[in-house]
Amino acid sequence: MDNLPELKAQLFEVHMRDKKQAMQAFLIVEVTSLLIFALVGYVLLAGRHGAVPPPVFWVLLMLPAGAAIPYLIRLNEIAKRPYRIVELIELLDRGEVICQLINYTDYKIFIPLRSVRLKFFPMEYVQIVLSDHPSLFKLPVSAENVESIKTLLSRPVARRYGIGGTTIHWSAN
Repeated sequence: MDNLPELKAQLFEVHMRDKKQAMQAFLIVEVTSLLIFALVGYVLLAGRHGAVPPPVFWVLLMLPAGAAIPYLIRLNEIAKRPYRIVELIELLDRGEVICQLINYTDYKIFIPLRSVRLKFFPMEYVQIVLSDHPSLFKLPVSAENVESIKTLLSRPVARRYGIGGTTIHWSAN
């Protein structure tokens, strides 16, 4: 990966893979929560012979929605991500300087048990902060290309020629 168009294509490719993972995780969590709460509801109804107080019944109905909220927020961010990728590439092409670049691994499903933490659907992300732009860019990257992306983004950007090229060097003389 040597230039911004290749970076853009790679970011879109990983974005589609992340979108697929997020949808799978959302469906797994939602189906699991619905099954658990249906089982709990059935046990409550069977134990009380149908005499469950209405507030308990409504709370029980609303609990699966609580499990969906983080995934709906994540899916909203994923829907906006193509515009953010284009915006980042345009800003880098104009010569914006990256002041902070952090990579980390995020998991779509995280189950903290007592002695073991189960983590499913890992994805590498890069957080980029530009010097003159107030927003944070959180973008997925493939694990094997993290170092090449860091190398690419740490090089100076020439305005017309993409990444690389010559920049003005001021001397002390």
